[in-house]
Amino acid sequence: MNEFLELVTERPDETLVGKSIFCPYCGTEEVQTFGTRSTLVGYFGVDRNHTWTECRCRECQKEFTWETKGFDRVWVTDLNGKVLLGIPRCFERYVYTCKHCGGDVKLKHFNIDDDKEATTGLSYSVVDGKSSPHQYHVFQCDGCGEKVKTENYYYDEG
Repeated sequence: MNEFLELVTERPDETLVGKSIFCPYCGTEEVQTFGTRSTLVGYFGVDRNHTWTECRCRECQKEFTWETKGFDRVWVTDLNGKVLLGIPRCFERYVYTCKHCGGDVKLKHFNIDDDKEATTGLSYSVVDGKSSPHQYHVFQCDGCGEKVKTENYYYDEG
């Protein structure tokens, strides 16, 4: 996933782990939360659940979502999925910032057999017990067109 980091400005931010929720716009901890949603993935030892806490800053009145995966991965997005702090560790359709022009970088999926943008969900075939994807993934900037092809469709350091 290093090629993805060569395209976007966002980076994992381990300093967010264990912090109280704060406003990514003005920095205050005077934040109102509206509830938290979570996946319901069972786990033993390592929590893989993704949580979303909807928030509004009491100072600047801006809204954002404080997201976590497990106990040690935190990132913050606006309500349209634009990454504000940290870097997402899940597959949802996030919007990143292009390192080259400041434009929006989005994930696109292309069919392996014809290189056209996929219009269906991700799919796989299983042949001889091995899973084979029908699509490949590209992060591409809407502004300058810079792109990277990647095997993964979200950042995960390992």
